[in-house]
Order: sequence, then structure tokens, then C-alpha cells
Amino acid sequence: MALYTNIKEALQNPQDVTHLNLRIDYGKTLTDELLACKHLRTLELTGHYYEVPDAFTQLKELEQITFRGRYNRFPEFIFGLPQLKHLCFEGYSMTNFPDKFHLLPQLLSLKISSSFVNNPYLKFPESIFSLTQLKQLYLYADMRNLHPKLGQLKQLEQFELSYSYSHQEAMETICSLTNLQTLILSNNGHNGQALHLPDSVGNLKRLKHLSLQNNHLPNLPRSLRKLTALETLQLSNGKFTQLSFQNGDLPKLTTLALEQNKQLNISSELQKFIASPIIDLNLKSNSLKQFPPVVLQFKQLQKLNLANNKIDHLPLDIVDLPELNQLNTTKTPLAHTTEAKSGKPINKLLALLRKNNSSQQFRKVNLALLLNDWQYLKEVTPQDILPALNTPQNVVRENALIALERHFPNSTEGLSAKPVVVTMIGKNKGLPINKTYQKLKEQGIQISRFLQTTTTHVVLGTEPGEKLGQAQDMQVAWVLPQHLRSYLQQIEVPYLMQEDQPQDPLQSLEELLLNKDPQNVALGLTMMLEGGIPEELLYDIVILALKKNYPPSQTAKKVLERYTSEEFRAVLRKHSRKSMVNILWAFQQERLIDQKKLALSALKFFKNEPNRYYYFNTLQRTAFELCFKQGGEVASLALEARIQEDALELTGFYIKEIPPELRQFNQLKHINLGGNGLRTLPGWFSEFAALEKLDLTNNMFNKNEKNYLRNSFPNVRILF
Repeated sequence: MALYTNIKEALQNPQDVTHLNLRIDYGKTLTDELLACKHLRTLELTGHYYEVPDAFTQLKELEQITFRGRYNRFPEFIFGLPQLKHLCFEGYSMTNFPDKFHLLPQLLSLKISSSFVNNPYLKFPESIFSLTQLKQLYLYADMRNLHPKLGQLKQLEQFELSYSYSHQEAMETICSLTNLQTLILSNNGHNGQALHLPDSVGNLKRLKHLSLQNNHLPNLPRSLRKLTALETLQLSNGKFTQLSFQNGDLPKLTTLALEQNKQLNISSELQKFIASPIIDLNLKSNSLKQFPPVVLQFKQLQKLNLANNKIDHLPLDIVDLPELNQLNTTKTPLAHTTEAKSGKPINKLLALLRKNNSSQQFRKVNLALLLNDWQYLKEVTPQDILPALNTPQNVVRENALIALERHFPNSTEGLSAKPVVVTMIGKNKGLPINKTYQKLKEQGIQISRFLQTTTTHVVLGTEPGEKLGQAQDMQVAWVLPQHLRSYLQQIEVPYLMQEDQPQDPLQSLEELLLNKDPQNVALGLTMMLEGGIPEELLYDIVILALKKNYPPSQTAKKVLERYTSEEFRAVLRKHSRKSMVNILWAFQQERLIDQKKLALSALKFFKNEPNRYYYFNTLQRTAFELCFKQGGEVASLALEARIQEDALELTGFYIKEIPPELRQFNQLKHINLGGNGLRTLPGWFSEFAALEKLDLTNNMFNKNEKNYLRNSFPNVRILF
């Protein structure tokens, strides 16, 4: 039992088809060959001016149908389906809409997006009101057509009405449906006329989701305070000056949308929802000039939309919202003046900080660096900024360097009193240490190359060596990023952000390899090794690096040297400026690691990737060649990974010779071997008795070989 999106494939296995999702060509009629799919339960159709034959009424097991696009004529076959429970019309209006819904008494949900408002060609089918079992109803209709018969649908749990005129009696009828759990009334204020929302809406005690978007409502009835089961409240694009709630009225409310309500005092109105467990808060397009401080009181907040406002500064206390993971700041000054942009970098940083057992100060410093909050950073000590150099975001690290450099004047001007002695340990490579050296020299500060009893400050160079431990008791004025890791280890500041719970090392490695900063990747992998990556992950590390096409082999050296012999290190040095692909070939040539493990790792990372292009790239090709050359079980697994149903896809590998392990898959019907540099096929290929199609395009077969293959496989469609 499966989903099919292709008619030809579905007809090959008609008894297996339970779900069809098809796109029909313009003006075509759906083939009645699909009547062979006797067990079809779900049918989804998309197209323009298409038709469905009346014979489809024979598909008696159909339970759900969705029509999308523009239809030629109404598919009246639906009225003969006794099991049909869910019916959906999404698309444009049609010329007629039969009033025969009484023939579907078993229907549970009905959606008609064709508008019955101001449409002289469509008459509202009142037989809908006979569907007393209906639980979900979605309409674009005139309210005047709904009163009073809508009240007959006592079982309705979800009701949506859009693009209609307001009608007082109809609204009273809607509010009498006491089983409603979802009520969506959107875009119903035509010609500026506000939707009439009666006090009786408070009788909907089971209501969980209420949407009143774009209805020109100036106020809300106080009876809404009775809806204590409410979880979602959508009030976007209203005319409200205040909301008729008090704090504690909605104890289950998790989603609140106040988008496009410029008349509201947002900060004041949000005070009314502090006691609610708000998870999703939408404040988009409210011309807010400042971040509403009350938002920081919603401790369960996960999503916050501030887009299209005038907010130019975020409070750093936002890092104290422990669950916040989605922040939208598009079309705000923040998006233009900082690296916040749409909020994605902030979200990434918040996610990292949320996984980290870091202090509040550490979280604030990182966010301040991302947002260019130099006013705050001016008051922070260099010691608090140093750990931010290890955040896996380039902007944060770069700004951390800038922030530390801005502390130079303060950290050196205070050293002017005698007998201050500054000892510089290590080589003076790099601009920062030279800058410090020159400034100290200009101030007449005594500088030493050796630790003395009179030493009061230490400046670390690139290679402090053994003297680093002796310097820990001194006050460090500056530390170069190149030596930051060793320094931070000594003072027990974690280099990498640690997770609350153990994470699959491969996942962490993949995240690091995706990082485009080579220095950070190299340092990060080194630290992970020192943290204890299991040796058996070596092969996966190599393949991951191959998969991500990380070009410099510096990372390979740092990762692999820990587990390899001196001879292999020589191979790495020999190939130090070549890509990871060349290093893999070095593995294979020198036989320095287990080839089977390497091939299986390659298979694991590539077997589920579809071949979206005609040719595989070099990395994918290399990975599978490792499997094919290993032969035996590994080669069979690699071939099996490229087989889907009865088809083998080996296009663009340039393997030159067919792997003998392919012989065991002689039941294949379709084999694609294009772009492999083949000149001939092995004799055992004649064993593929079920073969129907063989693609050999872009190979190197001569004319005689082509004729031989055509004569050998007369019933097979061969493409050269």
C-alpha cells in the first residue's frame, strides 16, 4: 500500500495503490485505466481545465478527494462514492455547483474555496446543511446564505468563513454551534464594514482556536474572557484601541497574533497575557520604535516576530528567555545596521547558547557582539570577551577581536606607574602583539623577555611554550587568537560549547565541516579529538570531509595524525596541499587503513542521495569506486544502494568495467549505465532475462559492439 505520483508507475502495481497525487496536463481528461486501482482511498488532482470521467464512481473505497486548480466541469461522480468522508475543492470557480450534497450523508469534512460572494454564476448549494455528520466546514460564502440552516450542523468542530459580508443573525447562528473547537472568521469586513461579533461567542466553551483576522473590528466582546480553553488567538489587522481581557483570563493561551494593530499600546496590552503560557507571539508591523520590555516576562516564549517595525536595538536580556529559538527581525533597522538580518544568525546563536551550560554574562557578550552593541561591550572586561573568540559564528569572533583591540588603550595606560614590568612570552608574530608592544614602548613601560619577580603583566605570543604554566598566576594583558586554546584550557574556560546531553559525534563533526572558516574547523576538530573522539570514527571523519568537499588537507592532518603511524604522516605531508580526494587515494595506494571500513563509510554517507544530475561529481564517484574496488559484500551493498524497485541507476560513475557483483541482481528491468566509459558488456549480462530497458548513452561502444548488443537483446530497448 503506497503513494504514487506517476500514472505509469501506478498502473504497474494497481493493487498496491491507495494514494494518488497527480498533476494533469492542460485540458486533459484523467485516464479511466486508473479504475484498476481498486483499493484507492485518497485522490489528489492538480491542473487547469481538466476532467475526471464519471466512471470513477466505480472506485468505491475512495475516502478522500482533493481537487486543485481550475476545473472544466463539476466532477459529479463524487456523489456515487459511499465511503467518501473528506472532500476539498481548492481553486477557481466553476460554471455550476450541483446542489446534491445530500447524497453524501457520511461526509465528515468539506472545503470549498470557490467564492460564492458576488458571483452570479454560482448558487450556494443549500444541501450542504443536510450533512449533519459534518465536523469540518470551510467556505467562502455570503453569511446571508448561512442563516438559519447552518444551525443544523450541530457536530461541527471546525468552521472557517472568509471573504463574506457581515450579517448579525448569521453570526448568532455560528455562535450557537457549541461543539466548535476552531473558528476562523477572516477578511469578512467588506467595504470597511466591521464584522459583527456578538456576546454569545462566549458560549463556545470548547473553543481552542479563534481567528478574527482583517475584520475591521474596533473592539472585542467581554464575553471572550469566558473562553478559558482558548489556545490560539489571531487578532491581526484589526482596529482595536484596547483588548477586553485581564491578566489570567486565558490560562491555556499559547499563540497570540497582534500583527498590524498600530492603534494598540502593545506594551500595555501584553500585560494582560503575562499569566498565559505564550509560546508564539506575533508583533509584526506595529510601528514599534522600542522592544517591548514586557516580552521578557514570557519565559516560555519560543517564537517572536518583530518584522516590519522600527526597533533598532534588542535588549541583551533576551538571552534569558530559555526556550526562544525563532526571532524574526526582517524589515527593521536591526536588519540593516547589524548582522542580525532576518534573525537567522540570532536564532543560530540562541540555539548554541541554549545547548551550552554558559553563564548569563557569556550569553549577553555573544549577543552583544552579534548585534554590534559597542556601548555594552565597552563596560565588559577583556576576560569576559575572550571566550567569545570560540563561538562558531564568524561575525561574533571578528567582533570579539575588534572589542579586545578597543581595550588595548585601557589595559596599557594603566601600566604607566613604576616599577611595572611587562613580560612578553613567545614570538612576536601578528599585528595584535606588535601593536601592544609598540604602545607599551611608547609609554615607557619596562618590557622583559623573561619572567621576573617584578613581573606584573604577561603578554602571550604565538609560542609561549613551557612558560605558559608559570604565567598563569600573572595578569594577562593580551592573548593572541592563535594561542587562545591553550590559554583557555589552563584557566578552565571551555573552548567549544558543550551540550547538555551527549550528541552523536558524527552530527557535531558534520556541523563543523559545514563551517566555511578553515581555521575554526581545524581547531574545532583538534579539540574534539582531544575531547575523545572514538578511533573507529576515523573513517567516517574522512568520508564526511570528502562529502563536504573541504579542500585544504590541514584539517585531515590534524584529525588523522592522532591515530596514524609515522609513515602515514609522511604521506600526509607529501599531499599537504592536495584535496581530500587525493588523500583518500593515498589511503588506497598505501593500504594504511582498513579499506573495507573506508568503503562502508563511503556507502553510508552516499547511498541515500538521489542522482539529481546526469553525472555524479568527483566526490560521489570516488566514494562509490572505493566500494566497487573493494568488491564482494561491500560492492554488492553499493549496487543495492543504487537500486530502487526494479531499476539500477549507475549513471556518470565512469567505472569503465561492470562490477561482477551486479550479476546477482539479474531480475532488474531497467539499468542505466550512461557515462561510464564502457566499451563492452560481460558475457554474463545475457542472464538478465527480465531486462526491458538498457541505457548505455555516452559510453565508448563501437558500431560492431552496438549491433552485437542489439542482436543479443532483441526485446530490450537499448539507448546508445
